[in-house]
Amino acid sequence: MSICNFVFTGIFASEMILKITAYGFIRYAKDPLNSLDAFIVIMSLIEFITAFGITNKNHHLTKTSQEYSIFRTIKVFRVLRFLRIARLLRNLESMQIMIAVIKRSFSQFLYIALLLLLFLFTYALLGMQLFGKIS
Repeated sequence: MSICNFVFTGIFASEMILKITAYGFIRYAKDPLNSLDAFIVIMSLIEFITAFGITNKNHHLTKTSQEYSIFRTIKVFRVLRFLRIARLLRNLESMQIMIAVIKRSFSQFLYIALLLLLFLFTYALLGMQLFGKIS
């Protein structure tokens, strides 16, 4: 797992460096998703430096004895990398149409869900009245 983490951190770091050189730092920092990616990559790099930075006598990378609880909580932000998919969905016209249809039909879905909840509640009360007094 740590090898995959190392590989993907390297890929994301190289992507960040390429984007900064292509767009320039100011234009790169204006996009909130780029800022999120940069935050995640920088925290991952700091994690590698602190967690795997100390080498032993055999020159193998080993974890330090101290557990870094802050980095465990920051790992949760890696899940937000999936927001990149949302960035791709903005550009696909067919996906935009599907998302618009889902948005429009969501209000009707709420009415159906409330109706089903009402039926569930009614039958729960009926079941309690009919079968609740059985000893």
